[in-house]
Amino acid sequence: MSRLLFAIFSLAFITSVSAQNERASLTGTISDPNGAVVADAPIQLKSKTTGAVARTSSKSDGRYTLAGLAPGTYEFSIVMPCCAYKQTRQDIVLDAGKTAQLNIRLAETV
Repeated sequence: MSRLLFAIFSLAFITSVSAQNERASLTGTISDPNGAVVADAPIQLKSKTTGAVARTSSKSDGRYTLAGLAPGTYEFSIVMPCCAYKQTRQDIVLDAGKTAQLNIRLAETV
């Protein structure tokens, strides 16, 4: 009986660890037209399949990370109405168990 319980718990643990590897992540850096990092850029990632939305902001070094995402196609966007930057929209595919890199250089509005 104890062997059976051990086997069941071991299988449950392996399944749990395996499921965590099925998630995806996205990381990158946001910079201005001159290449200087941009802090506090509002970042949104919207699933093209489910419509689920994940949000974050770039840190003081311009870097951002979105983790624990379902694999699939997303629309990445940055909208900064306070500043003289154009709205940024770009599709990106996230693969299971992988971290994608997307660096964005913002463009100025004219």
